[in-house]
Amino acid sequence: MKKMFMFSVIFLWSMSAAADNFSWAGQDNYVVQMGGSSMDWTMDVITSGGSSIFSAEGESTSHRAMVAEREARFRALKNLHDSIGETYLDSSTTINHVRSRNPGVTKDFAAMVQQATVVDRVMIPVPGGQNLVEAFVMLDLWDEQTRFFMPGFLFAPVETGDFQDSDSLLSGDCVINIDAAGLGVSPAIIPSITDKHGNMLLRASTLGSGRKAGRSNISYIRSSSQEPGFRTIQSQGQITWIKAERALGEHGTDIGLNAEGSDKFIQVISSSRDDCSINIILK
Repeated sequence: MKKMFMFSVIFLWSMSAAADNFSWAGQDNYVVQMGGSSMDWTMDVITSGGSSIFSAEGESTSHRAMVAEREARFRALKNLHDSIGETYLDSSTTINHVRSRNPGVTKDFAAMVQQATVVDRVMIPVPGGQNLVEAFVMLDLWDEQTRFFMPGFLFAPVETGDFQDSDSLLSGDCVINIDAAGLGVSPAIIPSITDKHGNMLLRASTLGSGRKAGRSNISYIRSSSQEPGFRTIQSQGQITWIKAERALGEHGTDIGLNAEGSDKFIQVISSSRDDCSINIILK
């Protein structure tokens, strides 16, 4: 039992180190640990780890090491697969739930996970003449080959509520920062911005409108001490800051705005020549 505890401590420490090194998680990236995986919601990159143990004594050590490395990689891919399944698709369901209702997409998910690349291998001597092998894999959800195998329900074009375009148009890039830090908002593949009653103002996928999309209109970033303090609403050039009011939806993935925030959001969205880039700021 003591030995297994030591293995677990080593694995968790290595998993944390791998997330720091291979998810490119800067201070503004919103990264969430999910079991044996780490999801960078800003870069849409998932890093996962797996481990295996083999005896370092006797003959055929190199063969046992190769087998252990293969087992570690298999477990890393399994952790990756499981973590994706636990991810919220939207406010009412997880990817696992959608997958259980659509068995046909199982092969697509398996093929998508296989696109993950090995980014690190670690071998650590442990008591008892054994070696612990760990493998870490990374799946980039914007990689062209990965997106080829993605099920279509992960994508969604920008959808807005029932409001008209404004007569006056804003020029230049449109950026809306919605501060939802500390409200208990959970990230989802397809979040919604709503008014305080839960009426949809905008809905979009963080993975874009389709497989060939070059970017998404909505993403998550981490709250930083470098952010300026601001009132409920504040404009800085073409950047609009809006303070969210609360998390909504069954899983708390929708971002609810108060009346003032909703009016400003609609004004900016309806006045933009192009689709706005929306950053959801979480803590």
